[in-house]
Amino acid sequence: MVAELRRNAIDLARAYDWAGIFALRDQLRADHEQWVNVWAPLIAVAARNLGEASARSYLDEAVAAGFFQPSIHEPQLSMAFASEPDWTQLQAAMAANTPAAPLELLEWPTIRPTAPLELFRASDETQLRARVPVEPSDAWETAKALLSWVTHAWEHTSNDHLVGASALEILDEVARGRRFACKEYTVVLTQTLNAFGIPARRVALLNATHHAGVGTGHEVSEAWIDNLNKWVVLDGQNGLYWVSADGTPLGVVELQELYCLGTRAETAGLRKSFDDSELDLWWTYFAFAFATGVMWPSQRVVPFFEGHAVRLPTMVASPEHAYPDLSEIALSFTVEAEKPALQVHPAHPFATGYRVDDVDYALGDPWIFPDRGTGTHSVQLNTLTPYGPTHPTTIMWKTA
Repeated sequence: MVAELRRNAIDLARAYDWAGIFALRDQLRADHEQWVNVWAPLIAVAARNLGEASARSYLDEAVAAGFFQPSIHEPQLSMAFASEPDWTQLQAAMAANTPAAPLELLEWPTIRPTAPLELFRASDETQLRARVPVEPSDAWETAKALLSWVTHAWEHTSNDHLVGASALEILDEVARGRRFACKEYTVVLTQTLNAFGIPARRVALLNATHHAGVGTGHEVSEAWIDNLNKWVVLDGQNGLYWVSADGTPLGVVELQELYCLGTRAETAGLRKSFDDSELDLWWTYFAFAFATGVMWPSQRVVPFFEGHAVRLPTMVASPEHAYPDLSEIALSFTVEAEKPALQVHPAHPFATGYRVDDVDYALGDPWIFPDRGTGTHSVQLNTLTPYGPTHPTTIMWKTA
């Protein structure tokens, strides 16, 4: 039995029983799997310790056959052969025998560490989607269509709220003639965005003196827009979003940075025109902000709102920890048909699959490295969502 032979040889080696090991040389030679890297060098050491003239021939045989792991036989191998005049050359030959890796990953995507993403979703998304007269197109056009629909769904009032209600419950009350404020616009818009496969969170905006007074807060939605590859603020009450100088829609962190610089971002409106004084008012609310499930410190954290202590979500050290890039992808290795393969783990909560170059795969399906011959190769990798592929990333590997 090979297992018994190997066990006996290892026991003899541990006992430095060189004669016993050397006596097994013919049997060990028949162990083709381990002869080159284990037994031939060990027989060489045993023979040298026994003064056998054949000692070097076993080591030369192993090196010629590809032996490259002298470390597993140290220090006995060096003690036996370091006095050889060509020992340096022999070491170099062993090192040169080290085989190239069959496959080596050179560049790959990762997911940046952030706080867990908590979306604000309805429990009845199918029913909610059926209530919304919007036909999806790309993610950004769909988001704007939903914003326009919500902002025109009822006339605003600041005097009525439906605490803890879902989007469907709010819409039912609207159908009965009730009117609501920013919180309800935000609930309906945020849950509807998620129902349409657009990741969205509620965002509380607070002005600099929110710990006292009245009218110091506002609520908006913030959505990840696949084709823009970013988070964007959508104000359901006012039908507004804010844009950069080049017209790029902006997210909360970008807007807060501009607020701290004393620069007001431009707005785009889907409901009505606002004069500068109105826009200045809405702009003051970007002094402080927190999203569903997570908050980040601005200059300070004050757990009071209009004279009352309030609960606040989990705090993170920096805004970037609250904002995952939902086009990001993590990879793990698996084995498929005895070949190395990648398991793809998209960050996007509404991922439907992934794309490698022009080929689409279902979530959970492994991607087997194609046989492209020796050299360096790369592919483009995208997450697939209901709105198509997200921003691409690269996988690069080398095969020997």
